[in-house]
Amino acid sequence: MESLREISCTACAGAEPNVMYENLPQFSGVAIIFESHFTVHVFNCSECSQGWVMVWIEVIDWEEGRDPTYTSIVPITDIEFQELIAQGKDVSTDYIAELGQTRRWLMRDHTDGKTRVRWVDGHLRFCAPG
Repeated sequence: MESLREISCTACAGAEPNVMYENLPQFSGVAIIFESHFTVHVFNCSECSQGWVMVWIEVIDWEEGRDPTYTSIVPITDIEFQELIAQGKDVSTDYIAELGQTRRWLMRDHTDGKTRVRWVDGHLRFCAPG
């Protein structure tokens, strides 16, 4: 079974979770789904080539335009990267959610005007952290 690369690159998996999030614009990737309230991207770190899948969701609450957003960014193997590309617009969110069960991933949520970015372990959540 293929394993994840050693995730020690400071560009994508430094000890400070904000470093990863701030470095996202320099990574190269592909949008699998790009909708107004839901996106799925796969990309590689520009420094170490580690693959990642990012799921971004905006939850419409109709209150003063302050809709909460949730971003989940999970490291993936090359095989998983190709599987997600092959699924295309029909990508399985269940498949993506299961990827987070066995590895550390990045969670960013922006709710009530506050932003939290942190590394988490376990099942990937697509909305409010439990």
